[in-house]
Amino acid sequence: MSDENYRRVRREMLYDYCAIAKTDFPQFPFVIGVAHESSDTDYGSEDFVLLDSSNWTDEDFSAALQTKHEYQAIGLLKERTIFQKIF
Repeated sequence: MSDENYRRVRREMLYDYCAIAKTDFPQFPFVIGVAHESSDTDYGSEDFVLLDSSNWTDEDFSAALQTKHEYQAIGLLKERTIFQKIF
């Protein structure tokens, strides 16, 4: 996969993961996501997503739940340790 396609897919998945996190914490109007390589290689890149869910509709929430179930079904979402800091 080209670097451009890899980064596009990773940003899309990061957005999905932020939407999934929103289903776990519906009271938060914003979710911040950070993605980077997990291996120790010479190449590294970061992607950041700010999900503004302050105006989410019931349909948005339902779509995020559907994405969560799809990710679980194909093994892209497992048990997570969730950290939160409330300012």
